[in-house]
Amino acid sequence: MFEISLFGKLLSTFSHSYHLNNTVDRLHWNITTIVLILCVLFIGAEQQFGQPIQCMLPTHLDQNSWTDYGQYYCFTQNTYRLTDNQTLPSASNRAKLHLNVNYYQWVPFFLTIQALCFYIPGWLWMMLQRGCIFDMEAVVREAICLRTMFKFEGRITRLTNLVKYIASGLKMKMKMDRGRTVGFFLFLSV
Repeated sequence: MFEISLFGKLLSTFSHSYHLNNTVDRLHWNITTIVLILCVLFIGAEQQFGQPIQCMLPTHLDQNSWTDYGQYYCFTQNTYRLTDNQTLPSASNRAKLHLNVNYYQWVPFFLTIQALCFYIPGWLWMMLQRGCIFDMEAVVREAICLRTMFKFEGRITRLTNLVKYIASGLKMKMKMDRGRTVGFFLFLSV
């Protein structure tokens, strides 16, 4: 049967599978990260390819090559807001009135940092799962199957096999850790 891999992946995300993290975890490190990155792209595109802030420049700058410089300077410095019929207050009056708006140009950077803060814990969790001695997803799947079994004899057999699997993985991990510890102390003694 012909199967489109992207369509299969999409269907598998909605099908019942056994995850080691819950829905809230997946929402935090998948959906929130995607939403924040989309916001970064929209805001960053407006700032890079559009005209992010149009500053009112003195008339002598409007007629020569200093216009771009004035616009860039306005973008990187604190900006201020005025209504149509309001005159520009002096610098000391602006400080007293707290009219500065000094966050606009940094929004994409902070959204990127937020996206990383949402993504990194989930990524670390997945890396730790991959570095585990035994397959935790298989253990969870088997435990769920055990919970739904009705025959007591089959349940005991599967539970015993699951416990043996976990115990053998833990013994293997202890042997590996002991080897690392000995190697570490040999390295320190040299």
